[in-house]
Amino acid sequence: MSPPAVDAGAETTAERATLAGLGRRWRVLASPPGDGAHNMAVDAALLAHARRTGEATLRTYTWRRPTLSFGRHERTRDLYSAERIAAHGVDAVRRHTGGRVLLHHHELTYSVTAPVGGATLAESYAAINALLRAAIARLGATVVVAARTTSSLRPEG
Repeated sequence: MSPPAVDAGAETTAERATLAGLGRRWRVLASPPGDGAHNMAVDAALLAHARRTGEATLRTYTWRRPTLSFGRHERTRDLYSAERIAAHGVDAVRRHTGGRVLLHHHELTYSVTAPVGGATLAESYAAINALLRAAIARLGATVVVAARTTSSLRPEG
């Protein structure tokens, strides 16, 4: 699969870009800093929009406060205390995606919302990865793809 082509103006908020690897138009959206609940609500709205219109969005955003985001299916009951988390000045939210808990703070986060169909999941990941590598390289950073491992990490318990 060849790397996606990105329009020259794709770095500008809400510009449109075409990802050749996914064969669809994309909106590129740079959101201002938000709290966890706001960031997750925007992602949910973009997902609903993608389902309704077929439009895909690559969104970047930052976090106003330290925030724990828990994966969609991650067990939290009896493992985490909302009171203790809040006592440390940290917010907590549930992500619409899987995975384990992440602490967000002083970082740039991205989300991809797109309708299902067209490309395989592997092709979609490869095209999105290529877009992100190209964007990071444009900023002047050296981008190296990590070597694949033969096994994945397993959660304890």
